[in-house]
Amino acid sequence: MKSNSVLVKTLIVLGFLTGIVGLGMAFTPVKIMALFPSLVALFISLIAYFIAKAKQEKRVVVFIALLIAVAGTSVALVNEFIVKDTVVVDQKFEEKKEQSVQEVEDTDELDELQDELE
Repeated sequence: MKSNSVLVKTLIVLGFLTGIVGLGMAFTPVKIMALFPSLVALFISLIAYFIAKAKQEKRVVVFIALLIAVAGTSVALVNEFIVKDTVVVDQKFEEKKEQSVQEVEDTDELDELQDELE
């Protein structure tokens, strides 16, 4: 097996970079936006794979780039369509908020009573 040509090496680097960006974005709140760099990485890595296969070059690094691209795409799709975000109501916070409102109303009543006495 020959070593990889410059074109294949360039595609591998681009595949790695976009794959890592897509995989990183898949774990952030911009879930569906992570699909774009992941799909670009998948496409670039597939092109690198077919070029390396046609020229009978080493394909181990290309497989790793493909793996990262597939992982990023999979995580982005799972996070978008399977994992549902939920908002939980914090009961303690709500109670403290109501208590604060009540205290403000009580101080307003005290101010009114104090004004009446003067």
